[in-house]
Amino acid sequence: MKWRKISDHTGLIITLSLILSMLTSLFVISSRPFFQGTGDTSTYVSLSREIIENGLMIPQTNAIHYPGSAWVYPPVIPYVGALLMSIFGSVGWTPYLVFGLLGSVIFSATAVPIYFLIRELYGKEIG
Repeated sequence: MKWRKISDHTGLIITLSLILSMLTSLFVISSRPFFQGTGDTSTYVSLSREIIENGLMIPQTNAIHYPGSAWVYPPVIPYVGALLMSIFGSVGWTPYLVFGLLGSVIFSATAVPIYFLIRELYGKEIG
């Protein structure tokens, strides 16, 4: 019986990496749900609520951290959060869990380019 090289199982390796990464992230989120209310998460929830209040448009001025100043935040994450919050709701802990899951997906997706980068740098024998 011939053994296949690891490089023949690229799809399986990437899939297992994504599953392991998602499970790890979800374990952290579920073990400490109140941790989601601190740090950047609360800022992104506030910014996303501001976008929802503005009719899903990026506001011209900031009403949260320096009211009346220009909007200085990159709009991608707050805008995606606003879209998800408009679907799943923006009351209670729901937006914090939405951002926690969004962070888990983004964090897990980084496994794919890292895998290909290491494979490119060190050859197919490694990955």
